Amino acid sequence: MSCFKKGDRVEVVHCDDQFTKLRPGSKGTFVEHTNLGDREFDALRVAWDDGSGLLMVPGVGDRIRKVES
Repeated sequence: MSCFKKGDRVEVVHCDDQFTKLRPGSKGTFVEHTNLGDREFDALRVAWDDGSGLLMVPGVGDRIRKVES
């Protein structure tokens, strides 16, 4: 389970998606912890400040951290 709560401010530490414009330091607001269905891992939904809808998937190497707002 995620250690983030709805409304927490977070930033990217590492993202495994080579096609995203999100980079380390990109910030957003944590929305929810979500299940990806038949996958063995879950995802973290974040409302990114740049408007991106990319989910963070810790099971594939994505990492975010909580930051002060």
